[in-house]
Amino acid sequence: MAAPKYVPAPPIQSKHYQSSLRKGSSRWISERPAEQKHASRQNLGFGNQGPDQGYALKIVQFFRDRVYLASSEEWNDAAKAAVIVGLKRASLLGRAPSRYDIEAAFCLWGYFDPEPAFDLVEFRMTILKNLNASHDYLLQRAIADSISSDKLKQELKKIQEDYQNDWRSIIDTTVLLRNETL
Repeated sequence: MAAPKYVPAPPIQSKHYQSSLRKGSSRWISERPAEQKHASRQNLGFGNQGPDQGYALKIVQFFRDRVYLASSEEWNDAAKAAVIVGLKRASLLGRAPSRYDIEAAFCLWGYFDPEPAFDLVEFRMTILKNLNASHDYLLQRAIADSISSDKLKQELKKIQEDYQNDWRSIIDTTVLLRNETL
């Protein structure tokens, strides 16, 4: 605040600025007890987080008319499986989910095929039955882990070709069957 004009002031006034008492060291040391300093092997299985993952729930609704379901399959189970795999693909590519990720996921599970292989449908009904109602994190991780990262990083056309050749080359059934025994 400025002083009124009638208050005498010296012609040269010393200006004092507040200064901090910083140490000369530029090294930063964390003293917070819960902070992780490096990734440990104990933290495996948490997946890769990606931006705007909730958008996949909106995208998946656009495929409702294109998906072929067996008589005992439900849309919500197929949609959740597609979201799980689509989110893994999007996070591997370092971006938010897009329609191509969800489309690739539906294709991998054979939901776009009007006449999928009988063993694939049987496998889907065994593994994905009541997936939407389940809150089993290990099952969801197994679904994501059953498809290798290398396959998911491929272009959509290559994924479709691999499915047409043999769906077993894409989905590692041993990962999912191992989860059932846990």
